[in-house]
Amino acid sequence: AEAAELKAMLKKLKRDAERQREEMELELERERANAEKDRANADRDRANVDRDRANAMTYATEAADLRGQVEQLQLDLERERHEKERERQQALARSMPYEAEAAD
Repeated sequence: AEAAELKAMLKKLKRDAERQREEMELELERERANAEKDRANADRDRANVDRDRANAMTYATEAADLRGQVEQLQLDLERERHEKERERQQALARSMPYEAEAAD
């Protein structure tokens, strides 16, 4: 009877050990799947950072170009103002002698 009990106990221990092994394999598989998901998320995040960095450089370049264009337009406008003022002064100077003659 003792041998039968030991045999039954051994059989139960083997079943328990097999169940624990299967549970550990399932847990390990879940861990692997989670690690793979984490790696995929990290890769996606790195790609997003790279894209954002490239966009930021593009925006910075565009902003610098626009600032250059604005500065050029301001210089052109200032030059035009000076030309108009010079033309106005010349026209005024040309009309002065006639006004002086008319007063005589």
